[in-house]
Amino acid sequence: MTRVLLILILFFLFYSCTPVNTSSKPPKITVIDEYHGHQMKDPYRYMENLKDTVLLAWLKEKTEEASVLETIEGRAALLQKIENSTAGNTRISKLKISDNGSFFYLKKEAKNAVAKLYFRPSLTADESLLFDPATYKTHEKKEYVLNYIKPSWDSKKVAVGLTESDKEISEIVIVDVPSKTVAPETLTHNWPAELAGINWLPDNSGFIYVHIPVVDKNEKNYLLNTSSVLYKLGTPANQVTPIFSKQTNSNFPIKEEDFCITRLPDQKCQYIFASTSGATSYHDYYYAAIQDIYGKTIRWKPLFSKDDLIKKILVKEDTLYYLSSKNASNFKLCKTTLSNPDFENPTVVVPEDPNQTITDMALTKHGLYIVKTKNGVQANLYKVVAPAPHLQKIDLPRSSGYINIFSKGARFDKLWLQTEGWTSKKELYNYDANTDSFNKIELIKQTSPTAIEDVVIEEIEIPARDGTLIPLSIIYKKGIKKNAANNVLISSYGAYGLSGTPLMYPILKHWVELGGVYAEAHVRGGGEKGDAWRRAGYKTTKANSWRDFIDCTRYLVNQKYTSPNKIAAWTASAGGVCVGRAFIEAPELYSAVMIRSGVLNPLRSEFSRNGKNNIKEFGSVKDSTEFLALRAMDSYHAIQNNTRYPAVYLTAGINDARVPVSHSSKLIARLQDAHPENTALLSVDFNGGHSFDAAQQKRNKELVDFITFAFWQLGKEDFQP
Repeated sequence: MTRVLLILILFFLFYSCTPVNTSSKPPKITVIDEYHGHQMKDPYRYMENLKDTVLLAWLKEKTEEASVLETIEGRAALLQKIENSTAGNTRISKLKISDNGSFFYLKKEAKNAVAKLYFRPSLTADESLLFDPATYKTHEKKEYVLNYIKPSWDSKKVAVGLTESDKEISEIVIVDVPSKTVAPETLTHNWPAELAGINWLPDNSGFIYVHIPVVDKNEKNYLLNTSSVLYKLGTPANQVTPIFSKQTNSNFPIKEEDFCITRLPDQKCQYIFASTSGATSYHDYYYAAIQDIYGKTIRWKPLFSKDDLIKKILVKEDTLYYLSSKNASNFKLCKTTLSNPDFENPTVVVPEDPNQTITDMALTKHGLYIVKTKNGVQANLYKVVAPAPHLQKIDLPRSSGYINIFSKGARFDKLWLQTEGWTSKKELYNYDANTDSFNKIELIKQTSPTAIEDVVIEEIEIPARDGTLIPLSIIYKKGIKKNAANNVLISSYGAYGLSGTPLMYPILKHWVELGGVYAEAHVRGGGEKGDAWRRAGYKTTKANSWRDFIDCTRYLVNQKYTSPNKIAAWTASAGGVCVGRAFIEAPELYSAVMIRSGVLNPLRSEFSRNGKNNIKEFGSVKDSTEFLALRAMDSYHAIQNNTRYPAVYLTAGINDARVPVSHSSKLIARLQDAHPENTALLSVDFNGGHSFDAAQQKRNKELVDFITFAFWQLGKEDFQP
């Protein structure tokens, strides 16, 4: 009996310490590039070709290998718990409120695989089903998902964006609200959910959207040379009129990778605006008289450039309000006139606050409202009152880490706001300025808890190696003691000036409820401390992002929250630069790393789908200084031979329109090659994309796999093979 027990113990120790890599090693076919006198060897370049049969076979093998997670004790129970928690839930998304007070929204009930489009003429009226994507192109036997809606100004029509599964690139159909019928025309080659949506004409006779000439991700010109086009209702789908593009506006400095976007702020606005958008915070703007839309020629004029550092605009008759970080890193609110714009000497309505960043603004008939946020996690609402720049703080129904405000424009009474926090779900309110009160808007009654109870939230700042104070959010259940045994999940993003705002992410919720400590590192590259914070983790300063992440991790260890063998790191998309380089530069700090659709090979980004747009954020190899920065931020090229790294689990989608699967596959292959004991799992969704439009069942599985992998590698007792 003793001998049998000893054998079992030895087997368990051997199995638990042995990497799970059972797949074959992919072949190496080294390509050497030379940039500015530096040679870069790339043994897995062929993985960028998704038509390569050897690659596809290996990806399938790796995905099958990752099914080892399904053998982990505790996974099935966790999946059942998560499915039960969402079983009775009805989810509302993409809410649009028309000028006449009608509500359009997507509603997904637990019994349905995807959301459907619903309509209410008022908040108290009964809802009616307008469109079910299951009825769309039934002959194709494909799953279509609604990913965008935009009602006309009079609420009689609604333009609907549909994408096949999780591909994001969309088609647009028009639903007639009174009859609930779908027009026969289908507009293809668009992406309204990402590219500024749809703008209805003031007379509701048609709308403007962004047309993408090439939507095949394998083609060279994928996502390039887009144009804003005008579609008139009732005409054939292919009869659209380009109104703003590189081709039609050759006198403007428009690049082929720029997204040519137009915006109409409200139905009564006398101007229409155009911009060259993309993966950057600031854009070149143009404008024209709205009546030009109905003529043969649109006389676009330059309004302001990206060098003016303007982030958001609002219009009231001839007055343009805007947020700018020019000489004001935390942003100032300014105004000028559209008839005679002056961005060098505007009227400053609200000056910069050295302690808080202006993160949002809205305009109603009662005046201007702004949101100020400290460190990206403590938000407050203010009304701008005369004499400016006096601000009146408005007390919210509850304290909030995140506030988003919007209105229908300066002609309307109501201010709408959405609030959310680390431990509480999103809530929608409208604010009545006459009574200084809030009305909570509930389109459905939630049957499951909307908050995590008995939780401690610490919002602190810790010194980075250069002395800069980095905001760090730490969330855990009451009663947890600081000690080396705590399982910690630390996350970050740190790109595009986007803040890690307090939201009750599913992975946070379930991690904390399972007794873990969740931490969010608000590293440089995000927008938590204004524009200077973004620029301090951008292109040539990008190293600050992953070193801030490392320093935040070390703080958790030094302050006895945990120990390195109990730390897992998690992120997605562009956050892959930060977390990827962190675990490679400091492998001793982490036991597990999980990255979804991560940017891990930015040295090759500009040569991939939508890659040229990301030059604006990461840089180009054509520039000698930016090349060195790209080489430094490239996780794939940073891997060292004969080095043990933390256990890594990556996921990716073949149809991802944003980050090619090659970023993940190349990193995994390189990790396997660097050391035979590196655990490197890869799961590829052969029908999926960037996961924005993934079905709930697929989201639940991915969430469970991430948590299972982390707890397995951290040694949690009930999550072992």
